[in-house]
Amino acid sequence: MQTDLEHPFLIGDHPVALYNYFGDKLGVGVPGVVVYFPLSPEFALGLHCSSIAEEIRKGQEKMDRLPDHAFVTHPELYAGTKKPWLSWKGSSKAFL
Repeated sequence: MQTDLEHPFLIGDHPVALYNYFGDKLGVGVPGVVVYFPLSPEFALGLHCSSIAEEIRKGQEKMDRLPDHAFVTHPELYAGTKKPWLSWKGSSKAFL
């Protein structure tokens, strides 16, 4: 992770920060936890739990199984990587 000197990371007595994407429990080995450790005012090391990558993979598999017309009728699902021709702003009925 990187920032710039105009917005540096703050380093104090307890520089390690924990965040859980899946809930309120914090700790090493807890699913969904990310540990952030500032290395300098510009750089920080982020250690992500493998369960986060697994959830992203599952989500991508669900997106891949959606029918093509779902991306036209629900443009909020369009992520920019699946079928670029679906990103147009025309009538969704043209593809149904």
